[in-house]
Amino acid sequence: MRGLLLSCALISFAHGLLPPWWILNGVKPQGPPEDMGSYTIVTFSEEQQERFAIDAHGEVKDKEKFQKALTALKESKTPKSPRYGLKEPEYPHFQI
Repeated sequence: MRGLLLSCALISFAHGLLPPWWILNGVKPQGPPEDMGSYTIVTFSEEQQERFAIDAHGEVKDKEKFQKALTALKESKTPKSPRYGLKEPEYPHFQI
């Protein structure tokens, strides 16, 4: 499956197009593979189709709902803390 995603991205890049939205946004299609005879394509699960307002092949059906879902996805991946949730480093205390 990963090879198919990479092939899709390379073909798009070769033609001067961007990779599909799901690659750009880190969404892994979770539906069953669909046999096309000489090749297999990825599909999206029912839950993903509902969440992103897409069909099984990732084509957007409702652009407004799709944009809201992508915005929510990006916000969920954005760190909330200005220090990205990291603790202050602990340095040894030296006396001079």
